[in-house]
Formats: sequence, structure tokens, C-alpha cells
Amino acid sequence: MLNILKIKKDKEFLRFLFRKYGTLVALVALICVFSLLEPRFFSLINFFNIVRQITVLFILGVASTYALINGEVDLSIGWVAGLAGILAVGAQAEGYSTFVAIIIALIIGLVFGLINGFTVAIFGIESFIATLGVGQIANGLIYLYTKGAPIIGLRESFIYLAAGKIFGVPFPLLIVLVIFLITDYHLRNTSTGRFLYAVGYNTEASLMSGLNVKRLKILSFTITGLFCGIGGVIIMARLGSGQPTAGPGNLLNAIAVSYLGASVLKEGEFHIFGTLVGAVFMGTIINGLTILNVQYYYQFLSTGILLLIAVGLAGKKKH
Repeated sequence: MLNILKIKKDKEFLRFLFRKYGTLVALVALICVFSLLEPRFFSLINFFNIVRQITVLFILGVASTYALINGEVDLSIGWVAGLAGILAVGAQAEGYSTFVAIIIALIIGLVFGLINGFTVAIFGIESFIATLGVGQIANGLIYLYTKGAPIIGLRESFIYLAAGKIFGVPFPLLIVLVIFLITDYHLRNTSTGRFLYAVGYNTEASLMSGLNVKRLKILSFTITGLFCGIGGVIIMARLGSGQPTAGPGNLLNAIAVSYLGASVLKEGEFHIFGTLVGAVFMGTIINGLTILNVQYYYQFLSTGILLLIAVGLAGKKKH
């Protein structure tokens, strides 16, 4: 009898370890496998390449994480990022400075975030439907503005955001670190961050506690929109031009890294450190497969499988 109880306890402990550290172990395993298969993978140059590749993943993952923390989902992320980036490139093409172009992108992100927030919080439309509709509006505006053609005319200062270096350190790495430190501090160490979590865990209890749930939901979507604006700028800076189709394809990956992050350390809780790990995880897979010359359709298959695994690992998220 004691042996049976011991076995059960051991199994429970192993399940706990898997839920808490499984993604980190899998990441280390991936790095080891790719390094053995291709020695070029484990190098400083390739590490910097991965950083550049995960910058957009992480930024849009943070956008998705803020919505998910609040108990909602934002399906407009890719389209809003695309619109913000396109209008930033368009501003450059019309002679505006890089600074003004970035501000335009941030404003677009904030405006669409507010629209999502009001649609969900004030009008009571389910976030799944509301953000999908708002995303389609953003997509329509992209093609209305571009007529389906790419926009060229980016300045070097704009491209620098995705390809530049400071003392040999890629500028995207600094962007990732700054965003990580600010958002992680906000969610863990401020009352507003804790309130966002509270609403996501239990909306009714938050209302009974006197929290302004509607205002918090609007704030959550607004922050999500802001990071969509930032992500849109980096997307276009990486491409070196304004591509109408560049934004929407990032939605799946943004959600995937958020869910992967929910399986890191905190057993189903969305958090910024987890989102960063999720971005590195996905970036490692994409980079490793690319170095090994794996066909792009296998990369899509890997991304889809990864999302399913992520949802399974984070399936016990608390509400």
C-alpha cells in the first residue's frame, strides 16, 4: 500500500515538473539537437540572427498576452500591426521623419486597441468576434491604402530598428530587453497589473471587489494595440518596405508564444517571462529548420503542431 502511494506521489511530482519546466527542458533539447546536426547553429552570429527573428514574435506575443491575461483574446493583432506598419512606411515615403512615422504607427495601434476595448467592454460583444471584425476592418484599410502594392522609400534610420547594432549588439535585442523589463515589472509589481490578472481570473469577483472591470478591459486592449503598433514598425523595418500581406501571418505565432509561455514555471498562467521563452522556443525551431534547409511547408507544420502542444500544456489555466 505504501509503495502504491509512493508511486502515485512520484507520478504527481513528475507531472508537476513537466508542467512547470517542460518547455524549458524542451528548449534546451532543441538547442542541443540543432547544434549536433549543424555546428553553425551554436554560434554568436546565429544567436543574433535568432534575436532578430524573435523580435516581432515577442512583441506581438506580449500584445496577445495582455489580452489573454485579462480573460480575452485578440484576433486583430496581425492586421492591426500590418496597418500600423504600412502607414508608418507610407509616412516615410511621403517625406516624414522616422520619428513621426513611428508615432503614427503607435497612434494607429492605440486607436484600434481602444476600438477593440470599447466593443468588448461597453457593447458586450465577445472578444473573439469583436476583434475578428476589427481586424477585417484594418485589413480592408491596408488594401484601400496600398491598392495591394508594396510601398518603398524607407530611410536607413527606419531599417536600423530591425538591422542596426550598438557596440556590436543588435538593436532588436535592446528592444526586446526594454519591452520585457517594462511589461514584466508592470504586470508583477503594479496594482494595475495585478488588477488585470484579477479580472482574467474571475470577472464577477473583481466586480464585487469594486474594480472597474470595463475600464481594465479597455486598458488591456489599448496596451495590446500599442504593442501591435510597435510590432508593425519592426515587421516593415525587417522587410525594408511596406508589404500589405506582412502583418496577418503573425497572428498564429503571437498566440502560440503566449500559450507556450503559460506552460513555463507558473502552470497555466500567462506572463511575460513565459512569452519570452515561447518566442525563443519558436524562433529556435524556425531558425534551426532553416539552417538545416528544411522546406518551408515543414516549418508551417511544425508551427501548427507547436500551437497544439502549447494549448495542451496550458490547458489547466486558471480562470
